[in-house]
Amino acid sequence: MKFYCISDPESADSFRMLNIYTVEVSDYHQASQAFQKIVDIEDAGVVLITDGVSLFIKQEISNFIRKNTQPVILEIPSWKSSAPRIMRKKHEHENR
Repeated sequence: MKFYCISDPESADSFRMLNIYTVEVSDYHQASQAFQKIVDIEDAGVVLITDGVSLFIKQEISNFIRKNTQPVILEIPSWKSSAPRIMRKKHEHENR
């Protein structure tokens, strides 16, 4: 079983550095095509989808999860959604 990722362009390199096959998408059409392609791969065990991308295909993800147990679909924070939190925590820590 392998890991795959459907990511926004800003987060994609992080997954590639971990040697995870990653597809960059930036709209509904690209996200939908990538999702269908990856879930049909026989050795797909886990599909990571960044939170911004998952908004494009929320219904498709829900339908897939209802009908299938493999691959496991995980929504994860993107760089855009986690970077502000990290910087805020760093700033709070420095001001103690």
